[in-house]
Amino acid sequence: MYLRLINKAQENLPGDWETASFDELANDLISGVNFLKSQPNVNPNKIGIMGNSQGGWTGSIAASKIKDLAFFIVRVGAGENVLNTISHEYKCSLMADGFTTAETNEIMEMYNANWNMAKSNTWEEGNNQVLSYKTKDWFKKVYPQEPTKTLSAQQWWTWLSKNLSYDSYDYLKRIKTPTLWLMGEKDGNVNSQKGYPRIKSALQLARNSDFIVAIIPNMAHNGMIAKNGFYNEPLSFEYAAGFWERLEKWLIDRKIGKKLN
Repeated sequence: MYLRLINKAQENLPGDWETASFDELANDLISGVNFLKSQPNVNPNKIGIMGNSQGGWTGSIAASKIKDLAFFIVRVGAGENVLNTISHEYKCSLMADGFTTAETNEIMEMYNANWNMAKSNTWEEGNNQVLSYKTKDWFKKVYPQEPTKTLSAQQWWTWLSKNLSYDSYDYLKRIKTPTLWLMGEKDGNVNSQKGYPRIKSALQLARNSDFIVAIIPNMAHNGMIAKNGFYNEPLSFEYAAGFWERLEKWLIDRKIGKKLN
């Protein structure tokens, strides 16, 4: 899910991507672009950024700071902030697991309160908030074992504290680079219906003269055709019509790429 162009000539990388901020990851991207520009066999007029999923955030940050990119492409990236996006993802997962509407609403109330606590509270304080729901009938289904402070739990808390407030909108409104943003109608990870108008609005505010934002019918987060896009839906192994084709045509039309024989 993370898009990282790494300048291997440098060693000052931020470290573990599981605890890095999106600014740190975007700086990796910028270093990668600068490295490519320094290579004599690379055409500087064809260097761009392609992001997938979380690459919508990190790519937007980087693209807003690089003024001479040839293109900016995002596939199934979020047009909302991180908090709203993971809320959508978790809610879809609960629906896929068969929780009732009432249960889903209560669980999401717990999750959102917990995630917001990560901004200024300790993991222990956040865990106490989660445990305040342990008498609910659904609690054991969500947590078969009572949560403990594992390494992954602490990393998740750190990641939340650093990244919850990032919103691609804040960066897109400064991007004038030719932009293609493709979203899926059946995306259980990213709320395309809410993100679509925000992405368009931000690029219009940027006075970007060359951008396309599109929702591809029946497409899930993985680019394939889906009925609902939930995580437990069997893969169709058939890419949605227009996913790869639109990307190819967009690059060819701008003379960035060419059709392979």
